[in-house]
Order: sequence, then C-alpha cells, then structure tokens
Amino acid sequence: MRLVLAAIAILAVFALPAQAGRGAGGHLLVRVAVAVPTAYSSTVIPAQGEAFVRAALGAPTDASCIGSHTCSVEAWFKHELGQVFDYDVTVVPMTWGVGPGDPVDSCGSTEGQGWYYRPPADLMAAGFGFDKTDRTMTLLMGGGGWAGHFAPTDRVPVHQGMVGDWGPMMQFNARNACIPADEYPNRGFSHEFMGMMGAYVTAGYNEGGLFIGDPLSANEKRDLLRYSGRWLYAP
Repeated sequence: MRLVLAAIAILAVFALPAQAGRGAGGHLLVRVAVAVPTAYSSTVIPAQGEAFVRAALGAPTDASCIGSHTCSVEAWFKHELGQVFDYDVTVVPMTWGVGPGDPVDSCGSTEGQGWYYRPPADLMAAGFGFDKTDRTMTLLMGGGGWAGHFAPTDRVPVHQGMVGDWGPMMQFNARNACIPADEYPNRGFSHEFMGMMGAYVTAGYNEGGLFIGDPLSANEKRDLLRYSGRWLYAP
C-alpha cells in the first residue's frame, strides 16, 4: 500500500493545551491537531505523534537534520521561500473510533476516505477553525497511509491537510508491514502541508516541489505567498 497523495482529498487521552512552535510573535498560527480516536490500531502512541509533528515542522531532533532544509518543513520554507511560519500543536480526543463497519488495511489502520469526514466536528469543538482564514493540519492516529488536503481556493467548508500515522511509525522505528521500504517520515506530511498552504494551485503537480527538500518552482512560491502570505513572514 502506497501513501495516498490526493490533490484534493476529503478530510478526514484528554485534550491538551495548544503549545506554540517557534514562539508566536503576533502572526497568524498554522494550527496542528493530533487527532486521537476512541479506538484505533497503531504501533505508536499520541505522544509520539505529537513529537513527530514538532520534528516534522520545525524542531528536528536527529543530528543529521539539524540545520538541514530536507528534514524540517519550516527550514524548507526558509530555504526556498525566505519565509517561515508560527504554529501550535494540540492533542485532541475524538468522539468516535474504529467500528465494525469501518474498513481497515492488512495492518489494522483505517482504509478509505470515510475517516476524513470525521475530525472537523471534534476539532471545532476544541477551538479549531475551518474557513478561509484558517490553516489547519491534522495527524490522525490510526490513519495509516491515508493523506490529503484542501487548497485555500477550494469552495468547501473545511480548509486543511491531513495525514495518517505512518510518519511517527517511521520516526520511532515502529514501521508496520504496510509501509513501503522507500517511504520516509516527513514525505506525506510535507506534501499535504504544502497543499494546505496553497502551493499547487496554479500548476498542480507538474513542476516538482512535491516533497520536503525539493526545489520549489516560481509558481509554487507565488502561490504560497498569495494564498497563505498572512501566515508567513521573513525570519
């Protein structure tokens, strides 16, 4: 099973207070949720999901990643765009879990887009917004390899990116048998984050820049600044 990288995909413990990344300086925040269903199957726990998000965005802990634009999404933005962003990360319990009617893959992760519809209601109850003034990213525990995003231009109620938990599985050496050997931790997360911020509106996926560390095209840079410029600033 390969990571699903949909151009426009339907998105799909106790709540912990939001914790800012970088130290918010009055800029609009990209809000990140670690969504925790009441029942799910995973080789990692929510605390590892949160640690993955922080490392994926702006605080890599692997010595080989320090100072590299190929590990941290924020460092990638800084290297390619000359801009960075502030973010917070919140662990949010969901009011639902895997039920008898939910398909799962051979490793027990949820399979299919049905779960993409579920997180927003619980996230809104936890204070997340889902309109054109919000930028929201979700890591879904038990979500496996599913991933997708809404671009800022989509005329739909929610504007966010979402990935399952393959990233933390790889980061914490807890791969399951469904993860391809050539996958790496920040691949899906970085791609959906960029799409959620608007990178692929003009030229789609025809100009590279799809995954962390890739050079961004002029169109992708313009799209990021046009559609998410209020969330970005020069460091």
